[in-house]
Amino acid sequence: LMIIQGVIGHDMGVQVIEYQPTKFALIAGLRKSGPDPIAGLTTFGDPNHIFHGFDYFINVTENYTQNIGIQNFQRDIALNDVYTALSYMTIVFPLYSSKIALAVLAGIIGLIFMYSWLKPYLWSNKKKLMIYLTYAFSILVTIVSALGWAVRELGRKPWTIYGMFYPRELISIIDLNIWTTSLIIGGLLLSLSMMLIVIYLYIWRGAKWV
Repeated sequence: LMIIQGVIGHDMGVQVIEYQPTKFALIAGLRKSGPDPIAGLTTFGDPNHIFHGFDYFINVTENYTQNIGIQNFQRDIALNDVYTALSYMTIVFPLYSSKIALAVLAGIIGLIFMYSWLKPYLWSNKKKLMIYLTYAFSILVTIVSALGWAVRELGRKPWTIYGMFYPRELISIIDLNIWTTSLIIGGLLLSLSMMLIVIYLYIWRGAKWV
């Protein structure tokens, strides 16, 4: 599953670079055009590949709209979209960096699990360590998933659907209330608690308890 996720994740990253360049600039922290060694190496085989940053997008927007004779107010709308996307960099870039760091940590724990299957005798007296790693892994992948969702949603600003809808046009007219908030947060905490309890019963009490 880790291998499959890596392959699919890579393909998704390539699609973002090609079709959502401002989103890639956000997650790579590219206020100005420049290289992203890891993305450049894995995508183009060149760690020095230059990716477009927001300086490029702003310049292209200004020049393109002037060259085709677009009216000033339309150019301002286009530029406003670019600057709105840029304003999310201080949020998206740290979230994405944290996501990658935690995903790498979870991956290392996953490799430890795989190694323990190959060499079970090395881990037979490390039961407590394994359950701690299992808890850590479960929590890490939950956080990574949530961070990935946040990056995906924030990264496509200012559009919810490119060229069609802005987020502000789709905001619900229903006020957020304490019941709805509690229900969502409570459901997440309940599912996480049940997962940890199942891990505890399976490892400490045996499979018959599950």
